Amino acid sequence: MTYDGWADKLQAIASYLQSLFPECLIERIEDPLRCQLFRKHIFRIEDRGHEIEHFLSLDYDYLHRNTLDEIIDLFEKRNLKDVLEGTGRKEVIMTDDGIRVIPRKKL
Repeated sequence: MTYDGWADKLQAIASYLQSLFPECLIERIEDPLRCQLFRKHIFRIEDRGHEIEHFLSLDYDYLHRNTLDEIIDLFEKRNLKDVLEGTGRKEVIMTDDGIRVIPRKKL
């Protein structure tokens, strides 16, 4: 996948997250070393007071193997918003194997 292909897909995912959480700020964590090391892209969802509400990570392979439409469809089928809201400050990771929730490490 080209850089532009990744960028377009990640921007569309950020827009989708913004539609789920319109009262929050959506930030894609821009840390190439961390992304390469852990093979994932991380989104931070903050409330307007800059308190971290949720973390969503997308596995590289998951992003590569699925089209944007497939990813959004899986977000909806798996009730991503409810999963994020139910985890508190844990990290939600989307992979080809499904959703995992893990304790959050500090960034």
